[in-house]
Amino acid sequence: MAEHEIFREAFLCLRCGSCHLECPIFQLTARYYGSTHFGDIGAIRTAFTQGIEEAAPIAYTCLLCGRCKVQCLLEIDIPQMILEFRRYLVSRKFISGYVKELINRTIHRETPYAFEEW
Repeated sequence: MAEHEIFREAFLCLRCGSCHLECPIFQLTARYYGSTHFGDIGAIRTAFTQGIEEAAPIAYTCLLCGRCKVQCLLEIDIPQMILEFRRYLVSRKFISGYVKELINRTIHRETPYAFEEW
C-alpha cells in the first residue's frame, strides 16, 4: 500500500485535527473514531501501522462527503484515499472479524444479535 501514490498523501498529514471538526461521523461518535489514529485519515494511517483488520471498520464509516478535504490545510484528498482503501479491501476479499461474527451468529442462531441463551 505504501507504494500507492494516493496513500502516500496520508504521510503528509500534520495531525492537526481540522478534518475531524468537519466530519459528521466523528461528531456523532462522541469523538471515538479509531483507537490510535482518529478519523478517516486515521483509517489509512492505521492500515500502515496496525494492519487492515483494525483499519477496515473505520474506512466503512466514512460518508465520502468531502468536508474533511475542504477543511484540510494541506488539501489532502481523504475521501479518495478512503475510496481506494475500500477498493483494496474488496480486491483482497477482506471481511472484518466483526462481520464474520455477525454472519456466523445469523447462520447458527438465526439472529445476528448476541443474546445469551434464556
